[in-house]
Amino acid sequence: HFIVCGTGHTGQVIMEELAKTHHAVVVIEKESALHQKLMEQGILAIHGDAMDDNILQQAGISQAKGLFTTLSSDRDNAFVALTARGMNPKIRIVSSQIESNVREKLLRSGVSAVVNPRFIGGMRMASEMLRPAVVGFLDHMLHEDGEIIRFEEVTVPENSPFLNRPIGKIKGAEGNAALVVSVRHAGGNYELNPTAERSLKAGETLVVLGTSLQLSDLRKKITGN
Repeated sequence: HFIVCGTGHTGQVIMEELAKTHHAVVVIEKESALHQKLMEQGILAIHGDAMDDNILQQAGISQAKGLFTTLSSDRDNAFVALTARGMNPKIRIVSSQIESNVREKLLRSGVSAVVNPRFIGGMRMASEMLRPAVVGFLDHMLHEDGEIIRFEEVTVPENSPFLNRPIGKIKGAEGNAALVVSVRHAGGNYELNPTAERSLKAGETLVVLGTSLQLSDLRKKITGN
């Protein structure tokens, strides 16, 4: 499951996306009224301070796959990350960034990735002006009420049935399967639009685009599960 700390605008967007993509979520909310509202909506929520060890334990920090911290100050986000990292060294932590000069401090506190909503907003506004068709496609993909389409990633395990086999076997260029957009090498570099003849290697991560069913089918093929 994933833990969300803070239910402001950013936290709400995160919760909605987790729900759409069928991920289990536990929310930590300090304000009584907001906590009650979440419970009435059927969202599993814990009333308390995310900086409290006991509250994080109640949220299942030791078993959680990831934690989002979207509190109103960088100091609070850093403290939550530091506490969570100490309780679960393997957890992935994504934090929002309020001030422009604190990214490195957040990373040193144990955050895995930092997102600056103001920077993203500025880039989005520029893209609306320069490449409206691209933005329109992404908006349609994210806000479509029918079939859910998403970018996803699938890492090739050591025991994959497709290990050393051509990527064309699963690429889906005919539109009946998830589309492999890129391959991230084990070293971190990206290979855009890999050829159908390229073989898959253990430890590589495929960046793919497709419907929920297509993504699920692809993951089963690659992992064998």
